Amino acid sequence: MRAIAVTTIASQESIGIKRLFELAELTKSQLVIIGDVKTPRWNLKAVPKFVHYFSIEEQAKKWPTLSDLLPLNHYARKNLAYLWALENDVSILLDTDDDNYADSDVFEKADQNYRKYKGKSEWVNTYAHFGRPEIWPRGLPLDEAFKPLGSTEQTSEDPNWQCFQSIVDGDPDLDAIGRMLNPQNHIFEDFEALVLGTENFCPTNSQATLWRRPLLPFLYLPITSSFRMTDIWRGIIISGYQKANGFSTIFGKLGFKQERNEHNLLSDFVDEIPGHLHNRVIKQIADNLWNSNVNSREDNLTFLSIYKELVSLEILRESEMQSIQEYIKVVENLNVYEKI
Repeated sequence: MRAIAVTTIASQESIGIKRLFELAELTKSQLVIIGDVKTPRWNLKAVPKFVHYFSIEEQAKKWPTLSDLLPLNHYARKNLAYLWALENDVSILLDTDDDNYADSDVFEKADQNYRKYKGKSEWVNTYAHFGRPEIWPRGLPLDEAFKPLGSTEQTSEDPNWQCFQSIVDGDPDLDAIGRMLNPQNHIFEDFEALVLGTENFCPTNSQATLWRRPLLPFLYLPITSSFRMTDIWRGIIISGYQKANGFSTIFGKLGFKQERNEHNLLSDFVDEIPGHLHNRVIKQIADNLWNSNVNSREDNLTFLSIYKELVSLEILRESEMQSIQEYIKVVENLNVYEKI
């Protein structure tokens, strides 16, 4: 089953939500939408059958303990959509927002021709490989943004990808510094998708990202990070699991465009400072802990130990532990920890 995961404070009549309805219908996907306190009341009789909307009240009924632990008016409430996907045997999930849209089957477009990255760099500015070397993805260390590009070569091999990060035209996922220095819209070249090796990394986000089922148990968004780092740190943590298991990440164009919701760029910059300080440390911790335990029966314990370490270093706050423990408990009860 295919599914699309979103959290929103928009009404069901908003253009962004209507576009999501259209995308779900086009791609024959289930659409799970997590509301929040600011979300206007929805008329569920007027939504298509493939739409599964959970108000704050419905979240509390279905996931009572975790719903209470997740902050209100917070992007991390999207964690409940990931649990829904796991419970309903979703095989591939589109993780996106209500200000992104596409008018083609993005799931099918993920199967395309590929280029393989041949460089030795650990951190890779993937935007530079699609014709935009002056900008870089949110979460990339600033000193990595303008390093020389590594070579690529076409490949006919099956990349065995578990994460496909879509590169979005219009207002792609830049950090605040990049947006302030390059405020115009950005259109990327239609080059072949780029396959990163397990030793290479570029931050993933939740703007328009395909995740296959082996990674779904680890999509938890931390609640005590800043708003601008929650999906970046989630992706860094997952990358260690991918590295340990030989899973590729792909960056490429799937036809997404963004008309970005209003943001205060100075506030975004402040929110991103923890990333500039800690992203490398988090990656080292995640890589080391996943690599030290590749026993699938203990994946949940390794996952939890990463968060314990981040709390002990005060990168995350103590209240994170109760939330991640409850999330893992729900996942364990679904019996989904496995390797493919």
